[in-house]
Amino acid sequence: MKVSYEVSIHQPQGKQQQRKSTCPHNHWGHTLSMYRGHIYLYGGNSNSQTKAASDLYSIDTKNIDENEWIFRIPKDNSIMPERRDTHTANIIDHKLYIIGGIKDDEKRCSEIWVYDIRKDICKKGHI
Repeated sequence: MKVSYEVSIHQPQGKQQQRKSTCPHNHWGHTLSMYRGHIYLYGGNSNSQTKAASDLYSIDTKNIDENEWIFRIPKDNSIMPERRDTHTANIIDHKLYIIGGIKDDEKRCSEIWVYDIRKDICKKGHI
């Protein structure tokens, strides 16, 4: 069983929770975005990795204590952005926009990637 922390604006110090669901790995520099009762976790870094991640996971919040994180692999051979951390990600309509960050080579980037949640595809975007 993994330990996670739940923080509320009414209880900002947080409280430790025992959960059956497991996080993909210890993360920092990642993003969490919410869409229709699902949390999407993208990228970030961990103490066990020397490089950032380009992984996308989701979990259904309806029964978060029992549900498992799902590793998302885009369809149609579309690719996810290169590994990165300290980026930003936001969902508008049904699309997750992943913007900027620091890549493995420690260079900042200003790329925009768009993951279409409904179609389950990802592509490099632009404004």
